[in-house]
Amino acid sequence: MSSLADSPPHILVAGAGINGLMAAYCLTRAGARVTVCEAGPVPNPGSASHGAHRLIHPWPPAGRPQEAAAAEQALPLWRALLQDLGCNGFVQTGVLVAAPEAVGPLPGPPPQRLPPARADAMLAGAAEMPGTVSYAEYGVLLAEKILMALCVGLKRRGVAFLPRAPLRGLDTASGRAEIAGRAPQRFDGIVCALGWKARELAQIAGAGEILAQFSPRRSYVVYLPEAELPEAKRPRTAWTRFLGQDLWGMPALGKHDSKFGCGLLTHSADEPVLPDDAVRATMAAAYSCADPAYRALLKGRVASNVWARCPFPGMVQQRGLCTVIISDSGGGFKTAPLAGQAACEAVLAAV
Repeated sequence: MSSLADSPPHILVAGAGINGLMAAYCLTRAGARVTVCEAGPVPNPGSASHGAHRLIHPWPPAGRPQEAAAAEQALPLWRALLQDLGCNGFVQTGVLVAAPEAVGPLPGPPPQRLPPARADAMLAGAAEMPGTVSYAEYGVLLAEKILMALCVGLKRRGVAFLPRAPLRGLDTASGRAEIAGRAPQRFDGIVCALGWKARELAQIAGAGEILAQFSPRRSYVVYLPEAELPEAKRPRTAWTRFLGQDLWGMPALGKHDSKFGCGLLTHSADEPVLPDDAVRATMAAAYSCADPAYRALLKGRVASNVWARCPFPGMVQQRGLCTVIISDSGGGFKTAPLAGQAACEAVLAAV
């Protein structure tokens, strides 16, 4: 293959969520010519990665210790990206882990162990948890702001965006893509970053067995205005694994209310959406085990998000000229720089 400077390959990125935009960013930096097609507007408020903010921390989910290393690698990449874009899209709130069991040695950066009084001042109910530690360098990614900055920055760097132009089909052998409203076109490579919508293209020859495996999941959060909690009970840090459960969230930041998440509420997006009152009741019951002040969650605003889960290992799968990003764009927002770089390297290697 000739150098990218002599003959830049034309790469199609299907999907303008965080993974697709990050792949486009890495590709432009590598010298490729990039077109991004998206089923909705750009950025798309219906995408899994759209929303006010996302956590970034190195605490690994049960059974997935590799995610701790991925978050540790991603944080400096986020800092460099945001500096390049001129975007203040990261708030270093620190991330508190308040588990009922003592925390043993973990891979990655050592956390700071907190005395009970300080832990409780940061997150009501944390004082009784022997496993309370804080990752001071981590915090909150302002997702909506980051997505907009990426779109603006990529346009300035020559990326062509095709909004409301969903991918309808592709040939993984030739790179021929069918985009709604346009004549079929051949690309030197294709990055498929469709997330949970990938199943709709499961008939694609050569990549269908990957796309068919995407499983859409729905998660819920409750936003709570600070005024609903006594001042001493308002979160002063982001948190995860609260009470040893999949309870996570972040404090009020600027115009955004405090955000409370509960993994118990996550289910297949093929199932009916839970009623708001049921979400509030489950959230309040889970958190009020730590402090009765959290009963205020019964007054909060409910929101939900659909994201993709894929059983294949790693962040990308390659089929011919098509690179499929399999890292999810919901919980996987924090590791998007790694997914984008992996997609960039894989698709250019296949050209």
